[in-house]
Amino acid sequence: DIVKSLGEFGTYQKRVYFLLCIACMSCGIQVMISVFTQAVPDHRCVGTDLSNYTQANISDEHTRIINYSVPYNDIDGNGLDVSQCSVRMLDKASGNITEQMCKKWVYDNSVFQTTVTSQFDLVCEHKMLRSH
Repeated sequence: DIVKSLGEFGTYQKRVYFLLCIACMSCGIQVMISVFTQAVPDHRCVGTDLSNYTQANISDEHTRIINYSVPYNDIDGNGLDVSQCSVRMLDKASGNITEQMCKKWVYDNSVFQTTVTSQFDLVCEHKMLRSH
């Protein structure tokens, strides 16, 4: 009875409904796009001696150097994981090995060619700059 007094779902209501649906879809896309553009690919530190080694040109010798220079972290007693935020550096003058925070990273491009995270190095101490 109230629908008849107010008017039925006519042409005007259909247009308004359609325009509201378009607005809602664009908001949903904006919310979900960050899942893909800000994904964090696997990455590792690049020390000064390893600055031009990428995933494409790693040989057995490079792998040995990387395995020696990248420290491992204990994961709650469940095993070791490669540190993504620090690297071991050899001081050639004193012969001491020190662990330093990374300044540059190499990213795994097997899933994503590039992401906002990899372009702007939003990992480790800069991870809070990502929106999610």
